[in-house]
Amino acid sequence: MKHLLKITFVIFTLIFLSCSQENEHELITESTLIDSELKKDFKDFALIISESLKDENVVNYILTESSKRFDGDYDILLAKDFSKNNFAKSEKENVNLKTLLENNLNKGKLKSKNAKSKNLDTYFSELLEKYPTIQISVPNYSSSNTLRKGSSVIKPLVAYANDNEESITAFDEFGNSQKLTNDNIPTRPVIVISKSERVVALNDSEQSELSYYHRNFPCFQEMSIESRETNNDLRYYRLYRDDCGIYAGGGSGSGSGGTTNTIDRDNNSNEDNLFRVRFNSMKDKRKYESWWYGDAEVMVKVVFAKNSSGVSLFETTTKMINHGFIKTKWWGESFTKDNNVNIPIVYWETSIYGDRMKYMFYEIDDRGKTGKVETSITTKLDDNTSTTVKGSFDKKEKDLFMGDVIVNYKSKTKGEGTKFNTGSFSCWINQK
Repeated sequence: MKHLLKITFVIFTLIFLSCSQENEHELITESTLIDSELKKDFKDFALIISESLKDENVVNYILTESSKRFDGDYDILLAKDFSKNNFAKSEKENVNLKTLLENNLNKGKLKSKNAKSKNLDTYFSELLEKYPTIQISVPNYSSSNTLRKGSSVIKPLVAYANDNEESITAFDEFGNSQKLTNDNIPTRPVIVISKSERVVALNDSEQSELSYYHRNFPCFQEMSIESRETNNDLRYYRLYRDDCGIYAGGGSGSGSGGTTNTIDRDNNSNEDNLFRVRFNSMKDKRKYESWWYGDAEVMVKVVFAKNSSGVSLFETTTKMINHGFIKTKWWGESFTKDNNVNIPIVYWETSIYGDRMKYMFYEIDDRGKTGKVETSITTKLDDNTSTTVKGSFDKKEKDLFMGDVIVNYKSKTKGEGTKFNTGSFSCWINQK
């Protein structure tokens, strides 16, 4: 009997260990392997750039091109940069970041064994093949002389980032590494390698993704990029640019009421306007977007009921807040004109929309699977009856919800309007 118990115990232990090992293997997911490979590739590329910073032309080129802010942030999309030919003033050769880095690679300055083993003719094409939206950015770029002079004053650090890390690794021009945290933005320029959050690359087979972006991003526009570096038949699209959102409803009529009304919207037939937005603190901003990713990409979904022929329908309109959350001071109590965004929302007629709307704020990372956000809004119509509408809209898995506010028709809209606060983010709504 004792032998039988021992045998049973051994069998149970083996089964338990087998299950434990199986669970351990399950933790190594496909996404984990992809992230691990990405970090290795980005690290190699970071070493290429960092050791190339000994060439002043590389530093000055990166700072100059990133300062152009082609998509509103201080970054350079490699596919776009590699596809263009910038003729040097003193020479007749084509100059872009690829040619500048290749010149340094040919000089044998690099310590990275992985990079050295690569064939220069294929290294950059393979990099873009795997990561078509790879970019380099200078998120703490400044127009001060210290940073504009680039290598003649101070060499930048070069870092790489992916997902929401608590710290990132950066290299100096000698290949020495150091950790950068989210606590402080360095005064020394930092060049960051990452995937773009403002550009997507899609092929013809990705129709579902294409439909998602058309539905949810009012400023979704195709970019003209000739992809010379890859064999992929990709089309590049810009997610954020000027405000070109869909207006909810039309006309310019005001809400109900007599001539003695003191409600601002009764006496002002102009559309509602998202006048000013800001994070409540630096800590709040970094909770949703680390400084090494540059500006926060903030989207607002305005949710409302739309009444037509006695039937209330669930409706939304999307607006992108395209402004510099790094360039200007977007927290504290002081304001400048740079804090004002002035984004038109709707012409608010209570006979159509009732007396309430919901503003839902998200920081857009545009990564992960597409899912649904279910929400509702209860509003009171002109006949004093309440109606509740429920519905949903699409959201990427990594998009971060920043909170919501309920805007009442009776709220003040004169001057800077009424301030609304999610707890970490504030907005002011008035009428233009």
